[in-house]
Amino acid sequence: MYQVLYVDDEQDLLEIAKLYLEISHEFTIDTDTSAQETLNNRNLSEYDAIISDYQMPEMDGITFLKEVRARYGAIPFILFTGRGREEVVIEAINNGADFYLQKGGDPKSLFAELMHKVRIVVQRRQTEEALRNNEERLRMAQTIGQTGNWEYDLKTGMLWASEEGFRIFGIHRQSGTIAIEEIEACIPEQERVQRALLDLIRDKKGYDLEYTINPADGAPRRTIHSVAKLILTADAIPVKVAGAIQDITEQKEAERVLQESENLYRTIFENTGAATIITREDGLIEYANKGFEDLSGYSKEEIEGRKSWTEFILREDRDQRRVDPLTTTLYQFQFIDRNGCIKDCINNLRMIAGTRKSVASIIDLTELKRTEEELRENRRTLVTLMNNLQGMAYRCANDPNWTMEFISGGSAALTGYDPADLINNRIISYGRLIVPEDQQRVWKQIQTGIDRDRPFQFEYRIKDRSGRIKWVWEQGRGIFNDQGDLIALEGYIMDITRRREAEDELNRINARNKALLLANPDLMFVYSADGRIVDFHAGDASALYIPPDRFLGRSIGEVLPPDVAQATCERIARVAETGLPQRYEYSLALRGGTRYFESRLVPSGDREFLSIVRDITEQKRASDAVQVSEEKYRAVIENMQDLCYRTDLEGTIQMISEAGARLAGYTSPDELIGGNIQDIYVHPEEREVLLALLADQGEVTDYPTTLKAQDGSHRYVTTSSHLYHAADGTVCGVEGVIHDFTEEKLARAALIRTREALSKKTEALAILNAILSTANQATDRRQVLGEVLDKTLQLLDFDAGGIYLADRAAGTARVVYSKNLPPEFLARVREVPLDMVPYRTLFIEGAPLITDHYEEVSPDHSIPYGFQSVVSVPIVSKTRIIGALNVVSTQRQEVSPEERETLISIGRELGGTIERMTAEEERIQTTRPA
Repeated sequence: MYQVLYVDDEQDLLEIAKLYLEISHEFTIDTDTSAQETLNNRNLSEYDAIISDYQMPEMDGITFLKEVRARYGAIPFILFTGRGREEVVIEAINNGADFYLQKGGDPKSLFAELMHKVRIVVQRRQTEEALRNNEERLRMAQTIGQTGNWEYDLKTGMLWASEEGFRIFGIHRQSGTIAIEEIEACIPEQERVQRALLDLIRDKKGYDLEYTINPADGAPRRTIHSVAKLILTADAIPVKVAGAIQDITEQKEAERVLQESENLYRTIFENTGAATIITREDGLIEYANKGFEDLSGYSKEEIEGRKSWTEFILREDRDQRRVDPLTTTLYQFQFIDRNGCIKDCINNLRMIAGTRKSVASIIDLTELKRTEEELRENRRTLVTLMNNLQGMAYRCANDPNWTMEFISGGSAALTGYDPADLINNRIISYGRLIVPEDQQRVWKQIQTGIDRDRPFQFEYRIKDRSGRIKWVWEQGRGIFNDQGDLIALEGYIMDITRRREAEDELNRINARNKALLLANPDLMFVYSADGRIVDFHAGDASALYIPPDRFLGRSIGEVLPPDVAQATCERIARVAETGLPQRYEYSLALRGGTRYFESRLVPSGDREFLSIVRDITEQKRASDAVQVSEEKYRAVIENMQDLCYRTDLEGTIQMISEAGARLAGYTSPDELIGGNIQDIYVHPEEREVLLALLADQGEVTDYPTTLKAQDGSHRYVTTSSHLYHAADGTVCGVEGVIHDFTEEKLARAALIRTREALSKKTEALAILNAILSTANQATDRRQVLGEVLDKTLQLLDFDAGGIYLADRAAGTARVVYSKNLPPEFLARVREVPLDMVPYRTLFIEGAPLITDHYEEVSPDHSIPYGFQSVVSVPIVSKTRIIGALNVVSTQRQEVSPEERETLISIGRELGGTIERMTAEEERIQTTRPA
């Protein structure tokens, strides 16, 4: 709906215009009779458009227009006036009016035209804003994705690049054109890149390659993935090459993070409290966790790869088709353990995306079915379980809105709406949450499943309450009565956004890995533990020592010269023993002379080893030449990637490498030469210790210290230095190499913080599960209160606390259970008013009270007893606040967001448990004979 302001000194006309424009329900019209008062009293940026008369007292419409443009910019402005002079129209347009409309004529036609012009100016402004936003999003997307665009003009030889494209190459400028030679100067492998470009232009071959660059600004070497296509004229004459580049230097780090994620999920699988298995399409169990061992009575060795899942299902369940373990997702069944005992269980089965395998999570419900009372408790537990699943179960009508009759509590996490918001479309229908592009496909797939009386299963997108797009997986089926009429749909919906993102990331990584392998000039061999060659990769087969048919499947000793074979077998044994990579060099007599090779040997899979072999003949020859001609600079040359320096005895810098200057934040070594090296030490006394060690030992290795860059930032380094002498033996100064490990140090610190946060979250979940278990099984309210208070104190590491229950009739809340509270303190707070600060926050507003400055909230309660931190959360049953859980600490302790959410969940679970026990106590009282 458009918000429009109409300013006119004719009150009757304002009322008529408001009536006409608002009748379409597209517009909300505010009116004013004075332009000057409008500027004084209103914030005009809130309006989508302004309509103004021309001739008004105090300030006319043109002056009003100028003020609007000066203060608020390009708000759509329509001059609606009875004056028809041409000079008024020209002045209005020159000062930025969007339209000029003359009053008079048929009111219906006049206001229809006015309505039309308002639509035009508002939609035009929205279109312009959308265009600007899209351009900004594109620029941000290229920056975030480290992707740039480029075009090479074959006629002029000039290359255009986007801002991100220039940034990747270390050229700091906006998008524009430069000579292609400036880009080629950054590419060590110019010949290969140029050849690929010529192949594209001349032979129309595909252009998709990776190569390294040395950025023009001196930044570290990067790896680039570049793709391009040829742009032709109508006569098929090439005129341009258009392409895109992406910085893929951080791929290896992404792979490491992905591996850590996989290890995390494996740990969760092994340590989840439920009995969990992974099965193949034919039902054979591939993996089973400790919970399944306990449930079945069999060991993992007896289960995995040996037993089918159906062996554990009671025959009657299988024969009567009550359970189909390949299609049913959430169901109850009877489980047979090793001793023949039958257990009532519930199974949550899910297909593993991209495979034909399934993961099943099984919970033993036997104890919950012993009596009628236990049956009712089982149903409540099942509802609780559904509400805590990572998704939501539902029952709905088969209509375009998917009108919900029942929905589990998981809807809040999935959609942002509580179940009550969605049931009977009270706030919004579930159908409106499905993105428009997917709605028709969802309808068709569900109708197909209903027509065939089969379960439906598919993925689609929804937009949650915050506007975030999520991918969800849904499985369900139609429910029919005895007459075969469809009465409802039932099923389960879960959030798979992370899985889809992980799959997309894995596909991208696999594609990049494949491209890396194809582009890698090195030889690769896979050895078995007994020294046989089981696989290989060679971009150029002519580089092989012998043809593949003469070495595949054979032992290393049969293929390679004895000295090379012995060195290789020794390194394989060392990798097998230590798990650490091994590097060694060797030579082979090939056609054309002796060639030198470097092999890097690493573990690869189960009892296999990968050898990456690189021809280093040219490097070795160059290294030998340098060694002969520049022996005295060996230490500096071998460590040029680090900071190399030389000072006199007073610390004056005489030489520093390019890398050293960049490390210190300078653009050139000349800015440092002549200065004193002590000026870049964070702690100058550390250099005095270094000089003392050099005086005593002559040299030091990996001495740790901290330096400061030009911008004042700290760099964590190690130095390997020695004293250097004149020809007569006199000590002249210090020279050496400084290695920067700042990024490694920061990365390790970040990893430690992440692990600590994960450990804290796991502990919180374990405590919450323990509380839920006690709440579900306890029959004594005091037992539940004690367990909840103990676990809360354990979760937060707080000292003492109490649980309040509210008496709404009396307007007070009273402590019904406490632990470790001083008697004097407990006497002061045993009964408190509900509407007094700070208790009003809990009992009236329903908001948690969490602070590590308790003295600011309630100094009378905190200061005398030394309490500094307090955490109070409402105890909620459904939507009613029935009490509060309160804990205190004598230390200042912050509460993490995860701990806060856990505490809120504890309050809700405790509220439901108290209400249940109260209702049961009242039932027993009413049924007890007098």
